[in-house]
Amino acid sequence: MKSTYISVLVVGVVIIGAIFLIGKDSEGTNNDAIQSHRSYSIKLLSDTSSLKPNTPTTYSFSVVDEQGTMLKDFQIAHDMLLHLIVVREDLAEFQHVHPDFNSSTGVFTLNNLTFPTAGQYRIYADFVPSSSQMGEGGMPLNVVLDKDVNVGGSYSPQSLSVSAISKHFDNYEVSLSTNPKSLTAGSRGMFSFAIKKDGKLITDLQPYLSALGHSVVIREGTLDYIHAHAVQEPSVIQNGTIDFHTDFPYDGKYKVFTQFKHQEKVITTNFVIDVKGDNSEPTPMERQHMMPDDTMMHN
Repeated sequence: MKSTYISVLVVGVVIIGAIFLIGKDSEGTNNDAIQSHRSYSIKLLSDTSSLKPNTPTTYSFSVVDEQGTMLKDFQIAHDMLLHLIVVREDLAEFQHVHPDFNSSTGVFTLNNLTFPTAGQYRIYADFVPSSSQMGEGGMPLNVVLDKDVNVGGSYSPQSLSVSAISKHFDNYEVSLSTNPKSLTAGSRGMFSFAIKKDGKLITDLQPYLSALGHSVVIREGTLDYIHAHAVQEPSVIQNGTIDFHTDFPYDGKYKVFTQFKHQEKVITTNFVIDVKGDNSEPTPMERQHMMPDDTMMHN
């Protein structure tokens, strides 16, 4: 059975199969000690006021509910209790890491979080509470929260431009294609990767975190977040192409960070795609008041 999980509503979340979407925070929340996200929030326990580039730091936090009660019981989702996704606001930097968890204190700690460059960063945490409600198809609802931190130093944001459809990462050639060729906001689309090494398609990818591939897709500017997993099961006979399905709710440029595993090595790729359309975004106030009935559900 396919390992899939669905996100619970948190500040404008769109629930789409194995995908979670979270919008940019409203004003005044980024510097709060506890960032409220409907039922759960991040309580930051480490000092992030003087972060520096290329300097390992300890990043500690807990998850609390709306009464301030610390959450200590989590389900394993894709081999981990919690996944941290770290991106710079211009999407030039990306990390996918996993903190240690102290079950007695309820504290997550990443001892050597290193920001390679200066700038504003967003740190997403996604997890499944043990008490999670079940969503469509009987799968547990996932929660995605985020926190912004500033890394000091000179910083010039990089512009985001649509990338070539074929790029090299380490010793691998990776090609991206989409179906339909022109993706449209509000419609379901598929993006696929063909991975080659030494000119030959790779047909022996290894499971990485219980999937043949993980894609984190983030929208330029608003930093809306989508997380999708490869359509193909790890047990299937591979043909050299890995597919992902998703819905892009709004138009704009999205950066697609995708990770695969081959010969015990994790390959991280990145492409920029342009989604056409004129779908208007909800305002920050509308995001705050979106209810579960407003979400979109798809099989």
